[in-house]
Formats: sequence, structure tokens, C-alpha cells
Amino acid sequence: MARFSISIAMFAVLLVGIGSALAAEDCRKEVVARGSARPTEGWAKSLALNNWRQAVQKAYGEDFEDLRYAKDATWACAPTTLGTKRCELKATPCQVPREAVTASAGALTGPALARRLQEELVRVGCYGGSIDGDWGSGSRRAVERFSEKSGVELITDKPTQDALLKVERVKKRVCG
Repeated sequence: MARFSISIAMFAVLLVGIGSALAAEDCRKEVVARGSARPTEGWAKSLALNNWRQAVQKAYGEDFEDLRYAKDATWACAPTTLGTKRCELKATPCQVPREAVTASAGALTGPALARRLQEELVRVGCYGGSIDGDWGSGSRRAVERFSEKSGVELITDKPTQDALLKVERVKKRVCG
């Protein structure tokens, strides 16, 4: 009976070890990307982020290009001699977890939805404010700009799944 208990305990330890190995992050080498000089820091960050995503996708594929899952992301923004801003992004890309890929956008609500929509609005060049999950006048104006420039009618007084999906579908810069 004692041998049987020890065998079960060893088997449990082995399973936990395998589970931990499978759950470990799959990360790659750090990628550094720089954007061109632009009049606002938000715009400069947007360009750096787009360049980072393109470099990561080219090197490692689409499963790694989401900055939300990257490790050690740091921004460095500096003024140029012409009074514009240039930003650089350094981050270690990690594979997006399968559960995140299969989860629908409908799972996001409240501040999480607002943050995600703000990130996307920065990416398309319509928002230069803080990505903080607060849905204020700057966020509303960003959705208005996106709506005006893209010809897509959206609700602006609160973040919506519809707005997030429509902004995510746009692959290029819309504003500015």
C-alpha cells in the first residue's frame, strides 16, 4: 500500500510538471522598432507600435504581434530638432494564449473595453490620450474622428463592442 501511495504521489508531481511546462510562456527575442517623427507623441507611438507589430509578424508570425502579451515593453520618446516627437518601442514578443485567441471581443466590458478601444484608436491615429480605461471627452472625440474619417457611424458616448470590432478591422491609419 505504501508503494502504491508513493507511485501516485510521483505521478501527480510528474503531471504538475508537465502542466507547468505546457503553461509556460512562449516568448522570442526582444524586438525594437522606431517610428518616424510626428507632431504628437500619440502619433509617434502609434507609428512605433505599427512598426513593432510588422517586425514581430515578419520574424515570428501573427501569434506574437499583440503587445498586450509581450514582456518588458518600454517606450522611449524624444523631441526632434524640428519640434516633433520620435518614439521607440522595445518589447519581448510572447505568443498569444489560445484562450485569448478563442475568446470573443464580447468578453470585454467596462474599463477593459475602454482600454482596448483606446489602444485601437491610437493604432489608427485617432487618439493621442492616455490608455487608462476612462471614457472621457478625448476618447469620445477620437471615436467621432474615426467615424468621420472612415464613414462608419458609431456611438461615441460610451465604449461599445461594435466600435471596437469596427476599429480593429481597419488595417491602416485613418486619422492624421
